[in-house]
Amino acid sequence: MVKRQVTLLELYSRTKSTDKANLKAKANAHTVVNVIVGKKAVKKCEKPAKRAESVISKVYRQPHQFSSPHDVLYCTEYAGRIFRFLHGLERQSAMPTAYLDNLQTDLRADMITTVADWLLEIVTGCKLSTETYFLSLNVFHRFLSRRRVARTRLQLVAAACLFLSAKYEDCFPPLVDDMVYMAKEKFTGPELLAAEREVLNTLDFRITVATPRAFMKRFSYMTRMSASDTLLASFLLEVSARLVEFAWYPPSVVAGAAVHLARMSAARVRVGWPVMLTQHAGLTLDAVLPCARALNAAWAAAATGDSIAYRKYSKDKFGRVARLSAIEGLEG
Repeated sequence: MVKRQVTLLELYSRTKSTDKANLKAKANAHTVVNVIVGKKAVKKCEKPAKRAESVISKVYRQPHQFSSPHDVLYCTEYAGRIFRFLHGLERQSAMPTAYLDNLQTDLRADMITTVADWLLEIVTGCKLSTETYFLSLNVFHRFLSRRRVARTRLQLVAAACLFLSAKYEDCFPPLVDDMVYMAKEKFTGPELLAAEREVLNTLDFRITVATPRAFMKRFSYMTRMSASDTLLASFLLEVSARLVEFAWYPPSVVAGAAVHLARMSAARVRVGWPVMLTQHAGLTLDAVLPCARALNAAWAAAATGDSIAYRKYSKDKFGRVARLSAIEGLEG
């Protein structure tokens, strides 16, 4: 006898018609129960299990693959209140511009880019969530806008920002020893924890923010973008995240610019601005266009392939969207 987990969808396929009505309602919740079956029964259950997995994969698919305007996971009936909340967080976490000129005189923009690429490499290698990457950069920039940091401590501060962001977003964040190892032991575990406390105290423990990723996910859903277009928008967001000049734009504007460029790339012509983004998100094309032009230039520059984001999105897993060319004539 072999103990095996079987979903209620499998039980439903092998149940008499008189009992199917009750099981059907329970199967929609995809509850898992433990049953004892023989070895022969296990082999017979393989095909129903595949069917059940296919049904579950359709339910738990990526946000850009939903097509129903009444999807419960996106709470469309609360869209207005959700955007008001996100815009409120956006205003609370707004950063003063040009901290490299008036505060961080020991740092340069290319150093910030190098650190951002290193953070993305850790996030990708440890299979952390994309939200962790954008949150860590938000925390990183906000800390740099408030506290002077020597270039010798820049990697330590970035590691501390990623460390606390992973604990905020991921179920299994990296350990202290893992962070020290990935930094090639340029700092110790106690130094990392001390830097984490310094970051939290400087920011008054305000870690809940609205990142460009949060806006982009809803924008792509509202505009019914395809999977490839959403991947392209995600690539553009990660291109912008490594450049310090995009930290001054509001996250909603950066997300709107990425969505606008992705939609233009799909059509290869100038497309109109979605009315829904103006109605629900309060975002207009005039507000997005300057950022879209800067992002388009960064997209063209990223074609050299020297960034982690370019190598990441050049893989088949991400549809090789990084190899698409930038929009021509947008600068005018």
